[in-house]
Amino acid sequence: MMAIKLRGILLGLFCLGCCGAAGSPVRAADCALLLQDLSRLTGMMQRQELLNRAIRECPDDYQINYHYAYHLERLRRYEQALVYYEAAVRLQPDFARGYFGMGDVYLAQGQSKLAMAAFTEGLRLDPDNIWGKRSYQKALQREKPGPREAQEQTAVQEKPREASVAGKEDALVVTAPAAQPAQAGPPAEDDAAAPLTAEGFVQGMTGQEAKPGTGEQEGQVFSLQIQYEISSGELTEEAKAVLDSVVCKALQSPELRDRRFEVAGHTDDRGTPETNMYFARIRATGVRDYLVEQCGIAPDRLTVVYYGQERPLYPNTSRKNRMLNRRVEFRLLP
Repeated sequence: MMAIKLRGILLGLFCLGCCGAAGSPVRAADCALLLQDLSRLTGMMQRQELLNRAIRECPDDYQINYHYAYHLERLRRYEQALVYYEAAVRLQPDFARGYFGMGDVYLAQGQSKLAMAAFTEGLRLDPDNIWGKRSYQKALQREKPGPREAQEQTAVQEKPREASVAGKEDALVVTAPAAQPAQAGPPAEDDAAAPLTAEGFVQGMTGQEAKPGTGEQEGQVFSLQIQYEISSGELTEEAKAVLDSVVCKALQSPELRDRRFEVAGHTDDRGTPETNMYFARIRATGVRDYLVEQCGIAPDRLTVVYYGQERPLYPNTSRKNRMLNRRVEFRLLP
């Protein structure tokens, strides 16, 4: 197996892992209670406050180190996230998710070889982990030799994989532009279900520039309720068709072909915050990957972020509202 750099983490793995929680400022039971409290919180600021307290009081708890690292990763504080992911696997050497987290960070930093090494170690410990397998393949793809242009051309020519139409999640709808979170009620039926053309996408994105010097969200935002195979990040054929006919064409238009976009994943509030964050991530990433591989969009034009259940458009009080909250948003970056 390729030697893993990973800041020399494997060199001291077992000697540091034996420390456990015995030297923690508080008892292991108290750390477990903090983890329980963390699982109940959904707001990002609330979780951040509790995580700051937890990492101070339980520095030798591998799960708290992992959650703290994951929070830092979401804030794109990658170097700091690596420190705590490494601490998690030092404290618990067979903790596969810690290695997957490290791989995600290395991938975000463009260090594909280190990412592959981390994913390989994680998959050795958890060989059936779907996200780990998918992330490893992504890192492997980035390490393929040859000009990027040739790779992109090959990807464009490849036939999309067939997907089962049974058991889909979410209805395919495009709304324009996205409203501020948690409005009192959903839009009118005609507005919510109105199909969007590539021309409409372009007009909406270019119709209003960001307001400099304000605290408002910069750039126009469009939300898509995209169909996925049940409990996965796999796009259905219907979703691919809309990405092809609307988003691909819009991003290749003269008005937008030189612009950069944020691709954000959102969910409703069913399930745990961690599970929702996972699905938000793999679904936004799936949309980004499809646009890169099948539409030839340059990867550096698309930045993936994921919010899980933290930024609902509407209160999660009805089936329709939850459907509208499960979305992928495109935001025009300055």
